[in-house]
Amino acid sequence: SNDTSIRLGSPLFHYAIILVFLGHIFGLLTPEWLYNWLISNETKRLIAIVMGSLSGIAALVGITILTLRRFTNIRVRATGQIQDYIIVALLLFQISLGLWGTYITTQSPLEDYMAMEHWAQGIAIFEPDSWKYIASQSWVYKLHIINGFLIFIIFPFTKLMHMVMVPVNFTLDYFRK
Repeated sequence: SNDTSIRLGSPLFHYAIILVFLGHIFGLLTPEWLYNWLISNETKRLIAIVMGSLSGIAALVGITILTLRRFTNIRVRATGQIQDYIIVALLLFQISLGLWGTYITTQSPLEDYMAMEHWAQGIAIFEPDSWKYIASQSWVYKLHIINGFLIFIIFPFTKLMHMVMVPVNFTLDYFRK
């Protein structure tokens, strides 16, 4: 039933996508000097592959369940807007690209994995030549980056804003009581 789809799909997608997001933030933006005393670059890559695969698959299953609900539940379909369908399609595409990129990472040398880290850290500190780190990388990674930026750009105009707005309103209401 549709109730089952929301009870299963929603937490599966939401918890998994939070793990994916945190994996990207901590995995890409943590400088080598901060983790090399504890783990090697190869161990970090292995953790990223395992955790990224598990979280990515869970997110894909969750968003697929929610997408099917969006298209098959009459009430959800009736209240849906075009941007709801666009963002769901972009998320499905993004998660699929991420999983494909993770597979490519399993087949690529460590230097390719590290190039992505150097690119992300360069972007974070506004290093103008950061693009050079990924110039020779797979088009799958590049498309994942472009689609990620597109999602980030349209984020405020979609229902993705619920992740920012709901906790803020909930917290404010809690303290007003």
